[in-house]
Amino acid sequence: MLGSAADMRRRQTKQRVDDHPRRSTIERVRGWIYNLGYSLTSVFLKRVLDAKSWVPTRNAFSDKLSSYGFNFYKMLAPDLLHEFELGTWKAVFIHLLRVLYAAGGDRIQQLNERYRQMPTFGRGVIRRFTHNTSAMKKLAARDWEDLLQCAMPVFEGLLLDPEQPNSEIWDSTVQDLLFILATWHASAKLPLGRILRRFKTEVCSCFHTYDLPTEDAARVRRRAANARKGKKSTGTTAGAKRRRYFNMETYKLHSLGDYLLYARLFGPSDNYSTQVGELEHRRVKRFYVRTNKHRFVRQIAKQHRREEIMRKLIARQRAAQVATTQAKASTAANGSSNHDSMLSGASSLTAAADFQSHPQNQHLDARSPTVSFSQTDPLPKTPPQEHHHMSQDTTHKLHLYAWLVQCESQGDQATKDFLPMLRDHLYARLSGTSQSGEYSDSQRSRVHIVQDKLHIHKVLRINYTTYDIRRAQDSLNARNHGDIMVLNPEVDTEAPFDGHPYWFARIAGIFHVMAKLLNEDGTLPYGPPQRIEFLWVRWFERVPSQPAWRWSSLRLPAVQFVKADQDGAFGFLDPNDVIRGVHMLPGCKHGRTKDFLGKSVARPPHNGKKPDNDGDTDWRRYYVGIFVDRDMFMRFRGGGVGHRSTQGTFSNVSVDDVEVAVTAADDDPGTETEIAQPEEEQDPTLNSEENTGSGGPDAAEPEDEDEEDDYGYKGNNSEDDDVEKDEGLEGDGVEDDDEPEDDELGAEDGEDSGDDAEDELGYAPL
Repeated sequence: MLGSAADMRRRQTKQRVDDHPRRSTIERVRGWIYNLGYSLTSVFLKRVLDAKSWVPTRNAFSDKLSSYGFNFYKMLAPDLLHEFELGTWKAVFIHLLRVLYAAGGDRIQQLNERYRQMPTFGRGVIRRFTHNTSAMKKLAARDWEDLLQCAMPVFEGLLLDPEQPNSEIWDSTVQDLLFILATWHASAKLPLGRILRRFKTEVCSCFHTYDLPTEDAARVRRRAANARKGKKSTGTTAGAKRRRYFNMETYKLHSLGDYLLYARLFGPSDNYSTQVGELEHRRVKRFYVRTNKHRFVRQIAKQHRREEIMRKLIARQRAAQVATTQAKASTAANGSSNHDSMLSGASSLTAAADFQSHPQNQHLDARSPTVSFSQTDPLPKTPPQEHHHMSQDTTHKLHLYAWLVQCESQGDQATKDFLPMLRDHLYARLSGTSQSGEYSDSQRSRVHIVQDKLHIHKVLRINYTTYDIRRAQDSLNARNHGDIMVLNPEVDTEAPFDGHPYWFARIAGIFHVMAKLLNEDGTLPYGPPQRIEFLWVRWFERVPSQPAWRWSSLRLPAVQFVKADQDGAFGFLDPNDVIRGVHMLPGCKHGRTKDFLGKSVARPPHNGKKPDNDGDTDWRRYYVGIFVDRDMFMRFRGGGVGHRSTQGTFSNVSVDDVEVAVTAADDDPGTETEIAQPEEEQDPTLNSEENTGSGGPDAAEPEDEDEEDDYGYKGNNSEDDDVEKDEGLEGDGVEDDDEPEDDELGAEDGEDSGDDAEDELGYAPL
């Protein structure tokens, strides 16, 4: 009864304690064995030991430390990686696939397609999913985590059926379950057991679920292997479909109730997670496979030394490249200060033609305001004290007037009012005034952009403080990782606010200009121009049909693009206003549309690959990935120590508690709601503990010989070819036709330093 009040009371009142009665009982039983010759299977021993699952073995920690009040049972910390990611969540996901198979149609194919459409995020935080996610081929623990974090938009609407009156209840229950699973994974505090029982009662009981095709194939292989060894196979006869139930009577599910207590005792789960040790072992094995398996210690040491030498050479090369770039930028700035003549309209077009014909600019897309994948934009390491960092390189640029003429000639709605909005933004930045209103034409005319050039950049790095007061970094690229969040300036921390504390936008271009603010008489001021960095963004808005988002809704915040013909669809943003990058999940259920924007330079170029924007369309709806990492979770839930500057915005959004609809039987395991099944397939073993409050374990459903597969209990020596290596941590053996798509080497196109711990060890932030 995980999550019930009775379960929580039992965990407090019946904790195992290494006290004197336990130790004296163990010593007495050991005397019976060693002095009186009692057998280990003696009924006398079982009467004494079995009641509390003791064994007649001394514990070294108990012998040495019990006199100091040490309780060795508290050493057995929970294991999030194996008990949840490779345990409970894996079992829930597999059973959801069984439900989709039982529901029929092309639901499994839709699930695979939706996972393929999920974008990546960060440095290995969310990776590209395989073409056939439902096959679950050798998934690593990090892959199961990614499946959960992106699951809500994927499963949305898959169980809806006009012919089934309860299908909306099924879909709502699955969405509630996935939200609470993701929230539990982030904080381990919600009533997970209640929603699991609701899922079992309202959804699982309505479908006759059987083995997945991959499970059938694995069972056939096991039977063949047993036959070769002369072993007798048990369970379902060969060729028969086997009924599978969702089992909640497992240790891994039961252990989830201990996490809150251990968090209070020992702090965050990354202090005692097995993930770090498992992945360090994986790193050593990566060296081992490149040895001849003899005297491998010496060979591994040599490999490690070579890596260090190569890392130093790369760092030296990058430092020289950065120094060259900075020298060029300084020369360009000095040269531009001596060329402060304002170009007329005719001379602007002439300069534009000269600019486009220049050899170094031939690689630029004539309309795209982004730097292509094949071109470099050197960016050195970012000091942690800086809020953001943009390259000093001036190689990639657009002539402002020529570019606007070209875009407007093709009817691009994105560049409508581009120039006046840009001048408004630059005037506010140069004059130090508020950016909330528009300015007059005379004020705009005072903004002087040197040589009318927009300098384009590939990457913008944002440093931010995480919830646990650490410094972290997001890399933003207008082509593939351009979604950002900023604080909503309309939030009033005192008055009720029917909105959301954040605004969201997608970067269409990363620019800097060299600009001056002319004197009121039109003359140039003394001194060099200022470098003004800014973002051209496309704004999201709340879906009008959706109510204001609250945590208690158990749904992800839903947004859509502002239509291009409306005010505020596009704008300019100071990089200092960006909080961090955000993961936008497409609402696959709602499809795509051209209603928001036609063909435009505001969409990233395709670069020869299947575009996320699918030509000239947008997703009708996006969901904000609030579970992408723990820092993002705390930004929406509130309470992060490192988020002091934004904590007040959550007083009207996230203070409401999550209530999960459950029956009154939650606190009484003897009155659990009965799960109705069709009479023609009612299992004869269901007159048991689940329905009567009595009976042995697993009596509610037929014994499942493969339950160990769902919950990850099987050892690594299985002969099943589909068993994961390294307890689900390796995940690198997918077939060639099922390789994940490379998302252009991340936001920085592989140009970052390459020594990030996440890339080196292969796991995202804990």
